[in-house]
Amino acid sequence: MKKILVFLFLLPFFNVGASEHKLYSMPGTQVVPIKDTISNKQYELLIKLPDNYEKNKDKNYPVVYFTDAVEHIELLSSASYMIWEDVILVGISWQKDISEDLRQQYGVHVSRYMDYTFKKTVSKKHPKIKFGLADKHLAFIRKDVFKFVEGNYRTEQSNLFRFFRWWSIWCLHTNGTTRHI
Repeated sequence: MKKILVFLFLLPFFNVGASEHKLYSMPGTQVVPIKDTISNKQYELLIKLPDNYEKNKDKNYPVVYFTDAVEHIELLSSASYMIWEDVILVGISWQKDISEDLRQQYGVHVSRYMDYTFKKTVSKKHPKIKFGLADKHLAFIRKDVFKFVEGNYRTEQSNLFRFFRWWSIWCLHTNGTTRHI
């Protein structure tokens, strides 16, 4: 019993390699690199097809697009299995080619501050971050992401469900000038 208590006490002090980055992997999910043709920024799409996608060659599927791909793919995958049967999930990652100094200072998600804000501001506290690039990021989604997905997968062209995290692009643009995606 003492050995177990000592182990449990010391467990938080062991370095288990949490700082090492592993490639994202989820069964049935494809990771597709995609470049913003306007800004040349590199992103990834996490794409999960319905289980019956390969069997039903004549069927087109609605698409659920979402940001913060790694944060939401598992939850939305469960929802697609339990609630939204037969949908294609397309998650858009954070920018992958962020400079190392920004990544070290702010984390791998630093592009959220730039890509998901619509008001251009200069912060004395964070001078390296270019706030207010949501319009450009939204143009990338419209021009490159939608075009790629609609060109490579059997999608319902008239019934695309374009969902974003409520505090991300959709929310900001409904409060701004853009009313739809």
